[in-house]
Amino acid sequence: MHKDVREQIISESKRLSAPILVGGVTNSTLGLQNQSMLFNPRLTQIYTKRYLTPFGEYIPARSIAEAVSPYAKEVRDFKGGTKRLFLELTMQLSILLFATKY
Repeated sequence: MHKDVREQIISESKRLSAPILVGGVTNSTLGLQNQSMLFNPRLTQIYTKRYLTPFGEYIPARSIAEAVSPYAKEVRDFKGGTKRLFLELTMQLSILLFATKY
C-alpha cells in the first residue's frame, strides 16, 4: 500500500475514532493477493483471501486456456492466503472503498 494512502486511512480512523476495513489487491514478492486490512487507527490486521475465484483471480487449466487464447498468457494468477484469521473489532466499523491502478 502506498505510504500516502496508508497515512490518509490512519488519519481518517483517528478522526472518526473508529476502525476502518480496507480491501484491495496487493502486489508483493508472493504475487498478487486479494487482502482486507484493518486499521484501528494503525494497520493492525491483514487477511489474505484463501479461496480464490476461478477466472476472476486465477485461470484454471492454464495450459488449455493459453492454447485457446493468446490473452491468457498476459493474466497473472493471484496467490491465496494460508492462514485463517478472524478480524477482531471492538468499536464501530467504517468501511472505506477505493480503487487504484498499478
